[in-house]
Amino acid sequence: MRDDVRTILFALAVCLVCSLVLSGTAAALRERQRTNILLDRQKNILKALGVPLKREDGAKLGAGDVQRLFAEHMKTVWLDADTAEPVGPERRPAPEEDGIPPGLRPVYIWERAAAPRYVVPIRGRGLWGMMYGYLALDSGLSTIGGLTFYKHNETPGLGAEIEKSWFQEQFEGKRLYRDGDPVDFEVVKGGVERKFPDGSPRAVDAISGATKTSVGVEETLRSAAKNYDAYFDRLRDRG
Repeated sequence: MRDDVRTILFALAVCLVCSLVLSGTAAALRERQRTNILLDRQKNILKALGVPLKREDGAKLGAGDVQRLFAEHMKTVWLDADTAEPVGPERRPAPEEDGIPPGLRPVYIWERAAAPRYVVPIRGRGLWGMMYGYLALDSGLSTIGGLTFYKHNETPGLGAEIEKSWFQEQFEGKRLYRDGDPVDFEVVKGGVERKFPDGSPRAVDAISGATKTSVGVEETLRSAAKNYDAYFDRLRDRG
């Protein structure tokens, strides 16, 4: 009888230890995953700004390098989604929090350049799900400085081309606002030249065979322009 009790106690002790080890490992993995997600987003924000992600010797920037750039040169402003006014500290999420809280919109301000540059998150529906990225504006707050997509479920070789350089680089220098108002930005099926023989400052080529994705990108940019219009208007008025 005594041996049976010892066996049961030993088994319970082993189960408890294993449970604690597994719990600790899972927590550590979640934290590491969260850190990697945040780092990837920071890299995409820098990419949208055109900031090199390599050192002069060709080596990639490490996590510490990216985090230092953000700490020293990036400012985050949180806006009320309804009023486009900056919110106070009581509504701002903690820096380590993941995601965007309901009712808020972030603006990332790059202060290392001669004039501040602005980056906003973009999201819209593609063929198979939501597409997430970042949009950078030039210092004049009218034209696109860069664009990235970092998360999507689009078809490889078709809609997934939104993550390729050839597609993203088309947006650089294109107009998102005119005289302070959002333009009807277009992602043109069949190519810009087909619809605008002389070219267009507010249009790029669609992805061949990925109409739904291309329409989604077009709607995503138009939505972002409207969402941040009031905030950028105030900045323009200040000169």
